[in-house]
Amino acid sequence: MASKKKNSTVSWRWQRTHPALIVGHVLTAKANRVENQRVLYRQSDLDGACAIHSLCSVLTAMNLARGQALTQMAHRKYGLPADVWREFADVYHTGCMADDLVQRVSRLGLPLKLTARFAGDSDLDHFAVRHLYQGHAAMLSFRSVHTGKTHHWASAVGLAGWQQGRTSAVDTILLLDASGEEPSFREFNARLRAPQSAATKTLLTKPASKPIHWHYDSPEWPAESVRLTGVVVFKRSDE
Repeated sequence: MASKKKNSTVSWRWQRTHPALIVGHVLTAKANRVENQRVLYRQSDLDGACAIHSLCSVLTAMNLARGQALTQMAHRKYGLPADVWREFADVYHTGCMADDLVQRVSRLGLPLKLTARFAGDSDLDHFAVRHLYQGHAAMLSFRSVHTGKTHHWASAVGLAGWQQGRTSAVDTILLLDASGEEPSFREFNARLRAPQSAATKTLLTKPASKPIHWHYDSPEWPAESVRLTGVVVFKRSDE
């Protein structure tokens, strides 16, 4: 009698996103005592404030500020939106580097614990993936590898990857990008995709031997190769 053929290992794709996000016609987050708040804040063609827009998305997702108040921050005299504007107004058109961002957010006195990695850190990619896998809010800065066109911030809202048997691997970071359109019935509007390699297969468990060249995909922009230049992770310190 012929022996039975062993079944091949089942594989599938998975996606994990920040637990505060609520998918609908527009992406929202739950807020205390008010209706759900829209999470995306759009960047214009004239400003360099991608860091500020991304920070506002994080503050909304973490239920620290309301959307309407943040959109009026330049006219506010009191409260967190006014404090954010005072800290970031001078870099609204020029942009903000990762170490500077951490210092400015720390001065706001929010119930947050920030951890960060900057360009040159050997575990930058692993640090980002590990914390996103744990469900933390994060901001990523990334720069073009070849063209120099892009040096940009976006909110990282989750990960996608594949599972085969007991092996789980990440190949995509999901982004909420202020330069993109409002996502509808999904949590992201852009992404960073990693090429298949031995390094990406183990990125959840250990740093890569060299920086990963991610493919930045967005409906508004042609895909290009980028490298992470900063990762800032946000955790509530009062929970």
